[in-house]
Amino acid sequence: MRATARGFTLIELLVVMLLMVIILGMVGLSFTGGEARAVRQESERLALLLQAAQQEAVLQGRVYALAVGASGYEFQVLDGEGKFTVVTQDDVLRPRALPPAMQILSVTIEGAPLGEAPRIVFLPSGDVPAFVITLSQGTARWRVEGQINGVIRPVAPDV
Repeated sequence: MRATARGFTLIELLVVMLLMVIILGMVGLSFTGGEARAVRQESERLALLLQAAQQEAVLQGRVYALAVGASGYEFQVLDGEGKFTVVTQDDVLRPRALPPAMQILSVTIEGAPLGEAPRIVFLPSGDVPAFVITLSQGTARWRVEGQINGVIRPVAPDV
């Protein structure tokens, strides 16, 4: 009479290991995909808000601006004394903080002097300087580009 062996067969162990690799791969992809999705959504939101500020400047005949910091941004309006003040009474153009772990990597504005805090100005004529705002979270990056002709759009990263 033969004793029965206890334990797992090699096939059973391989199947379990394969399942673990598949699950870990899916978890890794979901984290990476989540960062890319979050950065894309924030850049799309920022592009829409910039378009709204541009339209508001034209409709109200006032100068608006976007002031950018590493962890957020705020819209400003030029007051009667020639100073920019933060827009706080508008639900659309209110100051905004970026989601956790997301940051604004760089802001390039055509014709802006170096060393000053970045500020994109929207004139009542609808004129906008050419600019690029780069958002980042982890390894994911997206840009918001503004062109001299007034077009503002989110741009996918170069792959």
